[in-house]
Amino acid sequence: MSFLFTDVRFLRTFVLLFIMNGICVSFSMFFSYAKHFDLYWFYSFLYREVFFILTCSMLLFLIYHLRLKILQNTLLAILTLLTFALFVVDIFLIYNFKSNLSSYLLSVAIDSSRRESVEFLHNYMSFELIFIYLALICLFIFIFVKLKSFKPNKKIVNSLFVFFLFSIILIHVFRLRPVDERWSDLLYNAYASYDQALISLASLKEAQGLGANFDEIAKDFSSKINAVNDEKKIKNIVLVIGESAQRNYMQIYGYDLNSTPKLSQRLSKEPENTFVFKDVISSYVTTHKSLSQVLTFANQDNKQEWHKSFNVMDFFNIISYDTYILSNQESYGFFSVSITSILSRALNPIFLNKTDKFDNVSLDEVILKNLTKLKKDKASFYAFHLLGSHATYYKRYPKEFDVFSANSINGGGHCKTVKSQYLNSILYTDFILDEIIKYFENEDTILIYISDHAEEVCDKGEFFGHIPNQISKFMLEIPFVVYVSDTFKQKHKDLYLRIKNADKSVPYMIDDLMHTLIDLSGVKFEGFEQERSIFSDDDSFLRQRKRLVGDKYIDYDKELRH
Repeated sequence: MSFLFTDVRFLRTFVLLFIMNGICVSFSMFFSYAKHFDLYWFYSFLYREVFFILTCSMLLFLIYHLRLKILQNTLLAILTLLTFALFVVDIFLIYNFKSNLSSYLLSVAIDSSRRESVEFLHNYMSFELIFIYLALICLFIFIFVKLKSFKPNKKIVNSLFVFFLFSIILIHVFRLRPVDERWSDLLYNAYASYDQALISLASLKEAQGLGANFDEIAKDFSSKINAVNDEKKIKNIVLVIGESAQRNYMQIYGYDLNSTPKLSQRLSKEPENTFVFKDVISSYVTTHKSLSQVLTFANQDNKQEWHKSFNVMDFFNIISYDTYILSNQESYGFFSVSITSILSRALNPIFLNKTDKFDNVSLDEVILKNLTKLKKDKASFYAFHLLGSHATYYKRYPKEFDVFSANSINGGGHCKTVKSQYLNSILYTDFILDEIIKYFENEDTILIYISDHAEEVCDKGEFFGHIPNQISKFMLEIPFVVYVSDTFKQKHKDLYLRIKNADKSVPYMIDDLMHTLIDLSGVKFEGFEQERSIFSDDDSFLRQRKRLVGDKYIDYDKELRH
């Protein structure tokens, strides 16, 4: 580090880069974390800052030893100007969208015309933001001037550098690196975002091509489907899709801690309105594979390709329902082509997540804030896609839902903390679900809550997560909750009795969920199989069906369940 004391050019460059990157990292973490300023927050922040100090010092060290002054000046100028340009962009995005540069935002920018870009800047540039820029530029000029006479203590600085270097080495050797902290400098984040943006744009074009394919399929089915009498329509059919929720961690499924107080209260006070199905699983342990079957006629039995199958949004569009999607997951990307392609068929698609970085995604309450965008003036099908319990768990709930701690969990080991965080995410989803129910409960409404798949949370060892090639029962066992309003009970008595009398222990796999949703509409047509509905009068098919999961078609009931 001694070269910083002998040449003020390098000291100025280092300090300016450190401040610009530090400001952006600080805001990135502030808006990313559900809980702010706990011990982990500071540990993660310090890790990123120390990592930047080391990498930036080494880069400047290499430039310093080039010796040719004109080349040094050129490289230092390029490094500073590029960082400053990205700093300006990041401050703009943080100020307007509470997000740093991401592949999603970069994809939107690349895909926009010059006119759209000008209009965008015109709409979001403000006097307050200009004032912030001017204040920061003045700060940088002040620091630049002051550094000319600044003489740091060489011994202290060199000692800190050595301490930081060994600390980072030990953190990586013992695998103590903070989870999901993917960048510590603006240049790397821009490079990674651009690389991912190209993949996302390719995925978007693929999704647009699939849209034309869905048009042809919908056209074919529209001739087979009869119109529905408006008087017989359910006003609100609501599907809430959770994320990574394992039912065994919910009190409504027998867990010993009260992780679902809102649903438990509804079961206690409104047993005729709330129903819990106890033996439901997903067909896959990844969102993409699972929901591509949940939302189409593709399933594990017919082995159809999802993009060649009739989908749920087109069905409700054909029978003249208004269709909505409110999603807090990424709108497009390599792993979300299927979900986006299907859900975007809604007449009113609303994707709320403006980043592909799950550590930067807003909490699910953003969905609640957008409920007012739902018109509710005609019969409608609503799909809400939550972020739920997506890893990393402690980033999925606000501080007030930090109810369970390691001391709440029986047993020992690192998993106590992980399990408590997972329970808090389940608790928060319980709150979100209850608020959605409240929004619809005074109207003619039926709501179904499922999860795309479950999550193993140290159930067999210290592993937590989901892996397709190591499927366990814990990655498959999901909640299936049905809520009906009092108005629904009065207007649709026969259907209500079917739901009420359905065996809540019937074995079911959600690759057949589309048949259940069609069953609610009362429409019958070629391709629809009522025996695959969980509300079917005759559940003999469901009891005999082999629930084969994953690409290897493993028999859940024979090989995984016990």
